[in-house]
Amino acid sequence: ERFLTMRIDCHRDVARVYVNGKETDVMLWEPYETEIGHLLASGKNEIRIEVTNTLINLLEAKTQESGLFHASIVPYNIHTLSL
Repeated sequence: ERFLTMRIDCHRDVARVYVNGKETDVMLWEPYETEIGHLLASGKNEIRIEVTNTLINLLEAKTQESGLFHASIVPYNIHTLSL
């Protein structure tokens, strides 16, 4: 069985991923990964990533980078072993 994972680098922000209008996950901390394979259709697909920064800048009284720095789709396979 084949799966596809969306990996996002958004530091300490909150990330929300949508595939073809359906929300996959809300990611609050590392690892920023979500399974998207089951939502993909054959042909064109729309992937939307929303990144929202948290109150960390206000609470820690310092400026930190914010936003989407990198996103990738990583294929992987799951293998079941019988012991």
